[in-house]
Amino acid sequence: LVSAEWAVLIVDRDEEAATSLREKLRAAGGHAESLVGDITHAGFPERAVTACLKSFGRLDGLVNSAGVGLCKPVADISDEEFDQLFDVDLRAAFRFCRAAIPHMRDGGSIVNIGSVHAHKSVAGYGLYACVKAALEGLSRGIAADYGIQGIRANCVLPGYVESPQNRELI
Repeated sequence: LVSAEWAVLIVDRDEEAATSLREKLRAAGGHAESLVGDITHAGFPERAVTACLKSFGRLDGLVNSAGVGLCKPVADISDEEFDQLFDVDLRAAFRFCRAAIPHMRDGGSIVNIGSVHAHKSVAGYGLYACVKAALEGLSRGIAADYGIQGIRANCVLPGYVESPQNRELI
């Protein structure tokens, strides 16, 4: 996005990672800001949207890319694990979409990062597949509700990506 001359607000719970990425993008000539916080806290998405509007004056796009994985048979999943997966992978994305949509006055684009597990899964990924299928459904619903206003919503379904949580699996 920065190479396409978009201004980018990086949202992360890891201050060091957010600052490092912000500075790397700025050094490459990009316009980037960062905001540190927990995406699962109620009210944080509105805070992020406000920070974006304050920094850039507008909001044209939203990428919901935060996520946690869970590889465990459904009967072995605790309520706490269930709540964390839904809070990070679905509820936070919903809240960010809800906060962003009213500010996409000239149209906009929402990209939610789902997973191939939404359509084809393997043993141990039942709840994860459920959450990612729900995220895909949310994306379709947003497209149906707001497409007439020029707001696009898509859900990208990658396979495994290199990340700390997947290094052992890969």
